[in-house]
Amino acid sequence: MLNSSALIERRNAVGLFSKSSGNRGSGPARPYPKSFAGWEAPSTFATVDDSMEFQAEFEALFAGRNVEDINGAEFDDWAYLVRERNNPDDYAAVCIWIQGHFIGRLDRATAGKYVVEMNGLDAQELNLVVPAHLWAQRTKTRLANRVTLSLPPVGGVGPVNFFPKKAFTILPPGDEILLEDFENNVEPLRPFISTGKTVPVALMMIEDGGGLGAYLDKKTYVGRVPTEKAELIVPLVRTAVAHKLIPVARGMLTGSNIRNDLSIVSGDTSTVGSHWTPTHDGGK
Repeated sequence: MLNSSALIERRNAVGLFSKSSGNRGSGPARPYPKSFAGWEAPSTFATVDDSMEFQAEFEALFAGRNVEDINGAEFDDWAYLVRERNNPDDYAAVCIWIQGHFIGRLDRATAGKYVVEMNGLDAQELNLVVPAHLWAQRTKTRLANRVTLSLPPVGGVGPVNFFPKKAFTILPPGDEILLEDFENNVEPLRPFISTGKTVPVALMMIEDGGGLGAYLDKKTYVGRVPTEKAELIVPLVRTAVAHKLIPVARGMLTGSNIRNDLSIVSGDTSTVGSHWTPTHDGGK
């Protein structure tokens, strides 16, 4: 099984309040330096079709493994998914890379489900990194192969707005908490209501003892964490700040342009304890 701490090292996201030029060039879209693992645990699977086209790549991936065994050889690794905007044959094409080897693309139906969120990650020069299970077996004529990807649910892949440019940490998952005072500050979020439901928000102490606020950036206030919940989250926020990291929680928009709510999903000291150690999940 893959180690979740290893995933943390691989999910680093780039600063996202800036615009990117996209992934250009000939051939399959290559991975960006930074990746994002998605907000939710994998809940669906996609299988990469066996193909003669990538025999050399699978020979390299399975070098030293007993592919002659009657059951073949298998191992777990990470796959890096990259949006391929310039593909003339598939408007939603997503390239798959493992250990630096291009091993194919997501099937059209699966790629189409994730196209909006993959476009969002691509605009921020991010890969989606997911667990992959690889299998191969030597036959008389070829190296038969199969790759199974574990994908987050649609809606849990990536952000709609941008992460902070500066170094940040993603707070551990936990309860869904409805923010207060959101109805008076909904205007900055209107662009995201129609395009998606996931909005990364920074949690910061409100000046003058006003509690724990949620911000799209340092200046754009969008709501306040209820006092009872804030008391349990504040120690995590202070720990992140002590490590010079901006604490970021997953914000979830619900409703429509007429009526809507904003919640955050965040753990607290009751779920992760008082000795939580933040990770540098992106930014500079």
